[in-house]
Amino acid sequence: MMTTGPGAGTTDVYKGFIDAVNRQDLDGAAQFVDVVRYRENCVGFTKGFVNWEGARQSLLQVWKGLPDLRVDLDQVFGDGDSVLAHGTARGTANGRLYGAPATKRSFEANFFDYVRVEDGRITERVQQAILRPLPAELGGVAFASHYQSATRTALVGGDLYDIAMTQFGPRLIIGDVKGKGLDAVGRCAAVLAIFRELAFGEPGLAGLAEKMNARLSRDMEVEDFVTVILAEFAPGEVRIVNCGHHPPVKLALAGGGLQVMTPEEFAPPLGLNPHPARQDIDLKPGDRLLFYTDGLVETRDRAGRFFGLDDRVTAALALPDLGAAVKGVVRLLLEHAGDDLTDDVLLVLGEPTGIDSRNLRH
Repeated sequence: MMTTGPGAGTTDVYKGFIDAVNRQDLDGAAQFVDVVRYRENCVGFTKGFVNWEGARQSLLQVWKGLPDLRVDLDQVFGDGDSVLAHGTARGTANGRLYGAPATKRSFEANFFDYVRVEDGRITERVQQAILRPLPAELGGVAFASHYQSATRTALVGGDLYDIAMTQFGPRLIIGDVKGKGLDAVGRCAAVLAIFRELAFGEPGLAGLAEKMNARLSRDMEVEDFVTVILAEFAPGEVRIVNCGHHPPVKLALAGGGLQVMTPEEFAPPLGLNPHPARQDIDLKPGDRLLFYTDGLVETRDRAGRFFGLDDRVTAALALPDLGAAVKGVVRLLLEHAGDDLTDDVLLVLGEPTGIDSRNLRH
């Protein structure tokens, strides 16, 4: 049992709370949460903790929807009275939870959590930014994604993504916030919140990027920035704007290897006043487009060589199952890095669906 009460270490308090969640132990969870001072400004499986009754109902709902819920902590950092944690929640959804359909399905979500601890109890969850699981299919596009955290000795990075079904079609954001640790986590949450607010109303991707830049710049320091790609899927194509991010790579069903979708004109990241031009990419059923963060192509092996998007990556991305394709790339990356992956990596693979596209790669 983790230590509780005055004098308990901040990380022990947080780990104790997560242990209680995994045991589905309401009384145990209550020992770690000062529900009187808890603020309702979080998202995810603990949203609604404004009093103990709210906390109890929230946890009961999650345990009912995910009876085999398991929260695994990858990294927990204590700094004075603050705790920054990164982990993964897994389970089998029984019902409609986090957008899951009303049938049994595998659930997995990566999360960042930032809490404050006083006198051995969690008194405030300042920010929680969840990389929500992508739907397997949205608006005629199939998706698979993977978030690979860095080694335990590295600080949590600022990788982010989200997707929204809008009147303009499915819109995706993938990005990377400058820096690591608490500041990066907080800015990730801000980027995602602004994207979710603006993606449904702004008709043009370039205008969406410029409005996001204007909103984010209000709270950014001079040297802060966020690289992003905004993508909008339409029949036969995907439209993107790239603000300082690594370009996606396309694998056409017809073959020809990987094609790097480099924009004709460079636009700087958000925070540096970009005015990006829209780039239209042909994407037919069976074609695939891989979005990724810099941890993929900037990871070095022990000899100092960068990870290359070579024939082995091409072969992995051509595997019939999208999920297996993404995991194949991750496996190659980890083999390249050994046990020293120094940056988080986020991969999102999209493929338009079609009547005959499901078996095209078999």
